[in-house]
Amino acid sequence: MARRIVDQLFELKCKCLSMESGILDMLSLSPADYNVLEKMGKDEVISATDFAVRLDLSLSRGSRIINRMLKNGYLASIPAAEDRRRVMLSLTEKGCQAKKQIADLKTSCNQRIVEKLSKDQLDNLSLSLDDIMETLLIESEKKITGINK
Repeated sequence: MARRIVDQLFELKCKCLSMESGILDMLSLSPADYNVLEKMGKDEVISATDFAVRLDLSLSRGSRIINRMLKNGYLASIPAAEDRRRVMLSLTEKGCQAKKQIADLKTSCNQRIVEKLSKDQLDNLSLSLDDIMETLLIESEKKITGINK
């Protein structure tokens, strides 16, 4: 009997989490640090408030992450020109290097997948994954809004 798709998805999720955990260990990053590096642009400068909003964090949690990343040398902060009480954040050279390492590791993993599949298989896989994500998003939204259709 064929495995259920949801079981395959959970197995894939575990493998992806394992890969992500390996990246975190290799670069000595926390999951929050990894998330910041993934979501901040290399040359981007944003306020601490925008930082928290983008990462869907409370201001206090965002502040703790910012302080840790400043201490570890991944972020730099400068007072905003228009209001010196406001802090602007950007990635440091170390942050940019870590971001590049993450991208390189993900590209390498992607390449291993691409090499094993034909163009048609890749196209079908991509479309199927989009459909699955859309289906799961719709189900998630139904639960949030209480719609049971």
